[in-house]
Amino acid sequence: MADLGPSTKRIAQLLRLLGTSQRGERVAAFTALERTLQGANISWTDLGDAVEHDGDGKYTESEMMELAAAARAEGVERGIEIGVARAASNNGGSNGPGLSLPPPSEMAQFLKSRWAYLKDNREREFTDEMVQKTAPISRMFIRNHLKPGTIGYLALLYIKHGGRT
Repeated sequence: MADLGPSTKRIAQLLRLLGTSQRGERVAAFTALERTLQGANISWTDLGDAVEHDGDGKYTESEMMELAAAARAEGVERGIEIGVARAASNNGGSNGPGLSLPPPSEMAQFLKSRWAYLKDNREREFTDEMVQKTAPISRMFIRNHLKPGTIGYLALLYIKHGGRT
């Protein structure tokens, strides 16, 4: 199958023009389409093959971004599950290879103290939100407010910026 390459957009534009109600425009579009195909050394068979096999199961860029975000979220949640399991098997995780993190309020305060080292406004806004959500007044509601993915991201930032496990 021929690669339509740089001619793809022009061919698509001319194919759409074939649907016009003006006979003269259709004839002109068909003539231009034939010239474009000949100039790019593309046959009608190649064009038909390209239409039939469009994408061939490939994802668009936005679909790939969505899949990557879902995989990251799933990975964070799985990592939290592993950490919790290790901590439980090590009686709190302090005397073994398990992951032991401070409470979310301490991680948030740690990040707040390193405000200047945070990468961007997104990290700073997240830190502010976590400091507020984990404040002493709202601690009793923390399990209802922080999802596993949120705690995972907080832990990621905490470790990334030098927090101890």
